[in-house]
Amino acid sequence: MTRIEPIEVTCPNCGSQGVYQNHASANVTLDPELKDRVMDGSLFVYDCPNCGESLNVVTRCLYHDMTKQLLLQLDPDAEDDRELRSVLDTITESGVNLGFTNAGYEVRLVSSLNDLREKILIADDDLDDRIVEIVKIYAGVFASEEKEGPEFDDVRYMGLEDEGIAVGLFSDGTYLCSAMIPMAMYEDLSEKHPFDSRTGDDFIVDYGWAYEEMGLGKEG
Repeated sequence: MTRIEPIEVTCPNCGSQGVYQNHASANVTLDPELKDRVMDGSLFVYDCPNCGESLNVVTRCLYHDMTKQLLLQLDPDAEDDRELRSVLDTITESGVNLGFTNAGYEVRLVSSLNDLREKILIADDDLDDRIVEIVKIYAGVFASEEKEGPEFDDVRYMGLEDEGIAVGLFSDGTYLCSAMIPMAMYEDLSEKHPFDSRTGDDFIVDYGWAYEEMGLGKEG
């Protein structure tokens, strides 16, 4: 179900007090329009009724797609996955035992809206986000080896194209260019890094996770 929690906010422009209707949980199967609002960012925007200033309010939100069996916890302040595990335990203890982690669900914790959108895009394209994260590391390596390649600090999944997997290179959040990774590489990496299913205890699947999965130790 979708759950809304009001949050008091102060407009940075005029200083007036207001209430932002925060979606603590968003079921995009029962409320399909919420998915578009997540993807365009409007779900996390507060418009001041006094001066019209728009304020981004990205707080904790549990994104639930029942059709894709996707459960994503957006939590900008999370340092680990303990809060997500607590949420799952609370759902189970309430009697609504959906068996997320043993019924084929992909359960992930993300810390930014961009991360949330990326996970949704990957699921929509029916790809394994774990393999995609590994692909992104290879894409970053290939780009770094280019003699006149761009200086970038982030690699993002952009979608599927006829030629393969499109990834974007970014610097300080600004898009620089894209690169294409052949689908054959994704398939090859899937064989080298087999997973029994989408489920498991790896709720945080990001660059650092992929770095360790590849046997490179801990990132940094």
